[in-house]
Amino acid sequence: MDSKIYSGEHEVIKKSKANAKIIIDSLVCEDKNSSKNIETSANYNSGDENVKDNICYDDGSVYIGETRKGLKHGKGRLIFSDNSFYEGNFCNNEFEGAGKFVTVNEVTYEGNFIKGQKYGYGVQTNASKQLKYEGQWLNGYKNGAGIESYPDGSYYQGNFLDGKKDGKGKIVLSNESYYEGEFVQDKIEGNVIYRLI
Repeated sequence: MDSKIYSGEHEVIKKSKANAKIIIDSLVCEDKNSSKNIETSANYNSGDENVKDNICYDDGSVYIGETRKGLKHGKGRLIFSDNSFYEGNFCNNEFEGAGKFVTVNEVTYEGNFIKGQKYGYGVQTNASKQLKYEGQWLNGYKNGAGIESYPDGSYYQGNFLDGKKDGKGKIVLSNESYYEGEFVQDKIEGNVIYRLI
C-alpha cells in the first residue's frame, strides 16, 4: 500500500482517493478524479515508541491510529476505499492480535489475527445471509472445532479443515433431529447416525 508521510500538525496537500468521499475526524480524502485537496497529519518517528497518526493512502484507504517508525503499529482503524474497515491491533503494518473486520456486504469478523490472517478463536457473522460461525481459524480459514449456524435454525457442530466441514461432526436440524458422522469436504460420508425427533 503506497503512502506518503507528512510532517507537521495539518498540511494541506494534493492526494487521490477512489470513488467517494470519506470524512473521519479532521481527515478528508476527496474523489480521485477531482484532484481536490486532502487534509492529513502524520508523524514519522524513528524511535521505538508509538505515535498517533492520520494517514491517507494512494489507494483511497485511510488509517487513524498509532504508528512506529512509519508503520501501522499499536491500536488503530484502517478504512478501505469501499468503506469496509478493520479496527484493532496492528504490528508492523499487519492486523495482529484482537481485532474486528467489517465488509460493506455485512460480513463481520471479530477475533484474533496473526500476520493479517484470521487465526485462533473468532466469530464471523453474515447479516444479509443470516449465517454465523464461531470457532477456530487458521490462515484465514475455518480450521478446527467450530459451530456454523444457518437461517432456518439448524447448525453444524464439529471439525473444519480449510473452510469446509471435514472430520467428525453433527448437523442439528431446527426440530433437534440430527445427522452425526464423518465429513469430507462438506459432505457426510461413511457410517451416519440419524436421530429423528
